Amino acid sequence: EDFEICLGETVELSVFGADEVTWSPADGLSCTDCPNPEASPTSTTTYTVQAESCLGEIVEAQVVVIVNYPPMVAVTTEADESVVLGDSVLMIASASDPNAIISWADSDGETYCNDCESITVEPYYGVTYIATATTVEGCTDKAELRFDINDDCDEGVLEVPNFITPNGDGHNDEFEVRYSNFAELTVLRIYNRWGELVFETDDIESNYWNGTFRGQTLNPDVYVYYLKGFCLNGKPFLRKGNITIIK
Repeated sequence: EDFEICLGETVELSVFGADEVTWSPADGLSCTDCPNPEASPTSTTTYTVQAESCLGEIVEAQVVVIVNYPPMVAVTTEADESVVLGDSVLMIASASDPNAIISWADSDGETYCNDCESITVEPYYGVTYIATATTVEGCTDKAELRFDINDDCDEGVLEVPNFITPNGDGHNDEFEVRYSNFAELTVLRIYNRWGELVFETDDIESNYWNGTFRGQTLNPDVYVYYLKGFCLNGKPFLRKGNITIIK
């Protein structure tokens, strides 16, 4: 009986009815004079075993161990090794065997797909992504990818205007804050030069200041804003700056 293995695997050979045997070649064998050697050749090999029959004759038999090679798999991505928490990352796996099936999982035990070359994920702390390529013979190879996660406020981007022109022309009429890579913006307060609060909101994404106070249009001047929120890692932050009303 012949055997078929993947490179690196081991198979046990056996011969019956003889105590003194000789196996050849010795490459990949755990022993050459035992009846049940373990074989782990690096290429397909025909092993010959010789033994003495009860009539004193030398008899021999052969067994072939076929070695199948695993595919080489690699993972590529356009993202850097360091990504911002919440970013989506596309990963693509390629195998040297075009017929190999690629599956994806991670170090937490989650399976993403069992037959696809690419996946899109949002990397998080401590997880390693694993692409496994499997040939029709069942031989496998794995490639792993892990990202460093940035979650502090240095990764955040705030777009805060330094002036507004509330004249109703549809351009710069309101104080609108845009942001990315922050967990949350919680409160915006605007004060006049005498420290009087003229605007406050906790709905920063949709409630914009239009340069009024108590329903009255304010005069052109420099005002001070305070913006509070949380970084991606949950730490609070405070930003302060000036906003000018121009007419």
